[in-house]
Amino acid sequence: TNIFIIDEIQVLEDIYFNGEKELLKEFLNFCVSLTKETHLSHVVILTSNTIFLNRLYNDAKLKATSIFKLIDHPSIEVAKKLLKDLEYNEKQIDLILEYFGSAISYLLYTYMMVKSTDSIDKLKEFLEKEILNALNQIRDLFRRKRKYNLPANAKEKFLIIAKDIIKKGEFRLDDSEDEELIDVIDVFCEREILFFDPQTGIITPNSRIYLKAMEDIIDAN
Repeated sequence: TNIFIIDEIQVLEDIYFNGEKELLKEFLNFCVSLTKETHLSHVVILTSNTIFLNRLYNDAKLKATSIFKLIDHPSIEVAKKLLKDLEYNEKQIDLILEYFGSAISYLLYTYMMVKSTDSIDKLKEFLEKEILNALNQIRDLFRRKRKYNLPANAKEKFLIIAKDIIKKGEFRLDDSEDEELIDVIDVFCEREILFFDPQTGIITPNSRIYLKAMEDIIDAN
């Protein structure tokens, strides 16, 4: 069986053609036709934008014809094995996991920037700069609220989310009708600072470095 893979499909959103037909909707209809009507191919659609994924997940036609699957970070054990294979020692591994968790992209980025033969002080310096980078990403959203269509009280709404995440490990959207809170979640997920699971309504940091940035923001407030 053929397998048709489309990555980062959200780039088709808000594109129109031929009398205002929505390109994304037409393309998804084509995918349904390929799979359920003509049986010519399986289709795998990938996106890192979880708010966009939520819109897809709630599309009635897709819900009836598709299986949604979360591709999460690997386990800590897998991350440890990778770092051992890259020849980091136990102390270095514990430090890297404390800042980045098991996010493979961050672990490989660390290896590009700081080798296992470098000093622990150099590794700490690199990791602290990454927290500062995460903090600046969050602060930039607060500073440029109008640019990102955030409400005036975006910081206060974000602190509500951050406090729950730090205390409970997650924030649950449940049946909230707080539109300003939802706007903040949308923007922070689109910027890949937060992660939203459309099947459970659970919000978590997109990686551990953002959790540590949240802890610093809470401490400062």
